Amino acid sequence: MKKNTRGDPRFVFMGLGIELISVVLGSIWLGTHLDKTVKTQGVFVISLLIISLVGWFLRMLFLLKRLEKWEKEDQPTKHPKEEKNDFTH
Repeated sequence: MKKNTRGDPRFVFMGLGIELISVVLGSIWLGTHLDKTVKTQGVFVISLLIISLVGWFLRMLFLLKRLEKWEKEDQPTKHPKEEKNDFTH
């Protein structure tokens, strides 16, 4: 019997939320320090935020496709012979 190592999908979405917060805060922190070092006014903060949010969004899409695939694998398949008619008298 195959052991389920996928975990609970709720934890996947919680992890995505934590990743989003980390990505935003990390981009702001690093961008602020780079802007101070190079003496620019927000260029690094904005560019790092855009790049990291696009990357996070692509990761989210990849995970959603993987979850959809897992759900399809977990659903039992029905054979035509097993389907019952509701038109019995």
